[in-house]
Order: sequence, then structure tokens, then C-alpha cells
Amino acid sequence: MPYIPFSEQDKQAANNADIVSYLLSHGETVRKTGREHTWDSPSGKVSINGSQWYSQYEQTGGGPVGFVQKFFGKSFPEAVRDLLGQGSSPATPQPSAEAKQKPKAEPKELILPPKNADMRRLYAYLLYERFLDRDVVRVFTHADLLYEDAEHHGAVFVGTDENGVPHHIQKRATSSQSGYKGNLPGSQADYSFHYVGTSDRLYVFEAPIDLLAYISLHKTDWQQHSYVALCSTADCAALWMLKTYPHLKTVYLCLDHDSAGIEGAYRVAESIHNAGTYEVFRILPKNKDWDEDLKERNGRTPILSSEHPNLEQMKEKISSLSEQDPDYQKILQRYQAARGYLQEDFLRDMERYLDRGEYQSAAESVLAFLACRERQTGVQTDWNTRQNALQAAYKPHRDKENGDSQIASLRRSFGVLKAQLQEKDLFSFKERQVQNRQWNAFAVDCLRLCSCIERENIPAPDEGQTME
Repeated sequence: MPYIPFSEQDKQAANNADIVSYLLSHGETVRKTGREHTWDSPSGKVSINGSQWYSQYEQTGGGPVGFVQKFFGKSFPEAVRDLLGQGSSPATPQPSAEAKQKPKAEPKELILPPKNADMRRLYAYLLYERFLDRDVVRVFTHADLLYEDAEHHGAVFVGTDENGVPHHIQKRATSSQSGYKGNLPGSQADYSFHYVGTSDRLYVFEAPIDLLAYISLHKTDWQQHSYVALCSTADCAALWMLKTYPHLKTVYLCLDHDSAGIEGAYRVAESIHNAGTYEVFRILPKNKDWDEDLKERNGRTPILSSEHPNLEQMKEKISSLSEQDPDYQKILQRYQAARGYLQEDFLRDMERYLDRGEYQSAAESVLAFLACRERQTGVQTDWNTRQNALQAAYKPHRDKENGDSQIASLRRSFGVLKAQLQEKDLFSFKERQVQNRQWNAFAVDCLRLCSCIERENIPAPDEGQTME
């Protein structure tokens, strides 16, 4: 895209644009929740207040320009242009230096809602509307982790620290006239609703109702295990559980069966693996979530599950790769005959494929190069294993760039990997393993860009044009 010299007034106007108006103009659905609005983005719920947004799942936020860049895959110039074109509000003066230095507000105190004298409405809602098991609910109510509030008769889910002191409250309406659900001010995400057992298993959910529904569906010896509801798809509560209770070693991610839940599971799994040596598994509900599975078992029509479109597209693209494909075989045979010139031939091919925008060929070239390189060391990987490695390297929660950004990132990555290969003549076995994983991830990025091009209809580079 050509350079656009926006004035400071233009940039200021774009960053004062109304985000809700932008979403509505793009056919998105936005809900009014109190003084704010809520938008269900592909990666989770986003709160919007005028020209400011915040994602509670990713714990990040900002202004309109960053919003359009993040969620609509636009470059900075494209985001500014779009926001100016959709009727942004007039520019307002920049805040003074004194205003910018204004101290942050003190954290709010968590105030527990007063308990109702009885819990009849709570039990009626959980047992007859949500179909939760009475014995399961009783365990949590007797532990003061679940009760009915006196003012609105809603469900109060209490999250405590290891000493039983409450630090997190999520309230949920029990009336069919209200869909309210939210965390109370002062809640600390680390301590969201949970239960600690004695086994090494930790089951992770998005919401308290899903946690209770799963246990109701799987009651056998359930109190031996541990459970946590993230009250979002952020990872902090799961990480706190693992840090606080070192006997937990095996994690089962039971998040929703939809785009947000799938991305959340990848994000949480990544954080857990970075935190230590844990086994992490994914358990998918049949329908959208475990509450819907429980409803279906009791004769209600459930909300169905949905897959992550980018993930499914990548699965299809990776599975379509074939060791018997004539184009791949042609590349492989040429590299097998290259002998001492394998590296030089490979890098020359990669330059040509990237310059021409032939990203599928670039990915196949990487696979052929890795096959020949492994053959030199006597380590052979079968084709199914290679495809599985490609699939494992794809992370849908990180697939947020538009096509132009991916092209630039791919070129930068190639420059780094090329320099590593040319650094010296001989590499240790461990160095080769690291490089092979990096090139495998590069092949995934090539295929990811192919998928993005198909979605965005990006034209191929002009003949002879190189990407600098």
C-alpha cells in the first residue's frame, strides 16, 4: 500500500472514533451491558467504552486504530483511513502533561454480596434450568464457594486463595429475564472459581457453570481431581493453580468448542508448557460447551459446536500435501542429486519462490530439504509424522496478521534462517534439530500465507519483482 501522509489531526481523529459505530458499520453484533458495550470477537469477549476497548481474555486493550489493526487485520494506514471514512468524531485536544502523569486509581476492594437466607432460587435454577447434579452443587454450597445473593437472588461463584480467603467473585443471574454474567470489581483473576483435589489432574474450563456441568456428566471419583474456571480464556488462574499446588502435573483443557474456546485452549496450553513440565490434553464437548451437552442429555435442544475456520483451512491444506505429488518429487529428486550443493540449491530456490509469491512451492521445498538433510544423518521421518509436525506448529491464536504483514514477516524470517545456514559449514546434531524445527515452522508460515491469500484474494507479485 502506498505511503499516506496523515496529519496529526487525522491520527487524533481516528483515535477518537467510536468503536461501536465502526463495528455496526461492518455488520457486527454489539450488546449493551451497563455503561459499556460487548463484542464477541473471534478470540473472545471485548468490552468497549467509546473509543477504548479491552479484551478480558487476552488482557490487552487500547484505542480504535489498534482495535482495527488487531481484529480486522489492517495495517496502520488502512486502519486510520477506515476510521476516518466511517464518520469518526471530531478531534479533541491532546491531554496535558499533568493529565498524562495522573496517578493510577487504587485497586478496588472486593465486596462479597450478602447471602440470602435460603438458596431455593439458586437450587431451582441450577438443578432444573441447568440440570446440574444436586450432590455436586451441594459440595460447593457447603464449602461456601457457591451461594445465592440476597439482593438479586443471583448465583455467586467464589474464588479463594490457598487459605480460603475470597479474592474473586463472579455473579450470574438466575432469572430468565436477565442474561447478566460478570466478575465483580476488585476480583483478582488468579483466584477464580476452583476446587482442589488430591490427584495430579487439573481440569480447566471457561465458566463455573461449565465446570459444574462437566462434573455432573463425569461424577465417578470427581472429588479426587482439581478444577478451575478461568471466567474467561485467560491463563492466569490455571497457572496459579499449578504454581500453588505442585502435585498437579496433568492438565485437561475443557474450553468451549468454538473459535474463541479453541484459540483459548492453544493460548493456555502454550503458557502452561512455558511454565514447566506438564502434560496437556484437550477435551472437547460434543456441543458448544459442557452445559449444552448436559442440556442435550436432558432433552433440550443444545447450541451446536463450531470449528475454528483458519485452523480447519490449515488442516485441509496440510493434509492435501502428498509425498507422491509430482512437484514435490521433482524438488526432492533434484536435492538428492545436489549432494554437496544441497544448501546452495535450496536457498536459491527459496529466494525464487518467495520473490514470485509461490509459497506452496516454498513449503514443499522446505520439506524436501529437511528430508534430504535427515537422510544425511541417518534419521528418517515418515510422511505422516512430518504432516503432524506441521499441524502441531500451527497456532491459531497467533494467526492475526493480514496478508501484507505475513509476506513481510516471512521475508524477515527467511533472512534470519538463511544467515544461520550460511554461518558455518558443519553443525552439531542438536543444532541441526533446532534448525529443522525452525524451518518446519517456516513451512507452516508459507502454508498459512497461502490460506490467507485465498481468503483475501491477494494478487501474486509482478514478474521479476522482488520483495525487499
